[in-house]
Amino acid sequence: MFKKPLFTFIVLSILAMLLIPSAMAHENDNPTVAFLGFGPTVPAVMAEDGILDVLAGYGIINAQERAALAQRQDLEGEHINIIWYSANFDFSAAPAMIETALDREVDVMITLTTPITQFAVQMTSELQNPPALLFTLVYDPYHAEIADASCIKPAHVSGVEIRIPYEDIIPLLLANNPDIQVIGTINSASELSGIFGGDQITQNAKAAGLRVERATINSVTDIPLAAESLI
Repeated sequence: MFKKPLFTFIVLSILAMLLIPSAMAHENDNPTVAFLGFGPTVPAVMAEDGILDVLAGYGIINAQERAALAQRQDLEGEHINIIWYSANFDFSAAPAMIETALDREVDVMITLTTPITQFAVQMTSELQNPPALLFTLVYDPYHAEIADASCIKPAHVSGVEIRIPYEDIIPLLLANNPDIQVIGTINSASELSGIFGGDQITQNAKAAGLRVERATINSVTDIPLAAESLI
């Protein structure tokens, strides 16, 4: 469940940009915020809507602008500009997407998911004046090498980590069916957070005396075949 303080942190960071007019190089002198996502998943849409709702609550976007943003339309607003980017579930499209946002000299990048954030951190860390990079929907920024610790990271990078209670998954399965002996799990072969999650589930399952069958995928189109193989 997403909580309002999570989005408030991101919005307060955007508000800080509103107070730094020297950093704004856009025609209407408003900061430009780019949302960069992997694809329109349910968690991503919830995260985006949460950020937009808090922006509306602070009066940074008005009701008419909020309605346009609900359709994921780019906005040149009264107080803020917002641009939408999506990799459309294609990891290989992420670098070009981020490069396009950098070419438009955005002031803030909001990256959703671990792989998009990884690409963005890599591509902005060597820049002399990188945009502020705020991440969400990242499950383990330290394992993903986005940051070494909460206070040891690139100066322009900050965000919120989502914790998954992996230790509760196996007990939940056993509570529903105590006779389970084998479980299956699917994770992306190229996403560190997915690999980490698969490892955690495997370790907890083996500790409970269960056998684990793992399937890895390279894209979302591989999911049906991976599920079939586990079945």
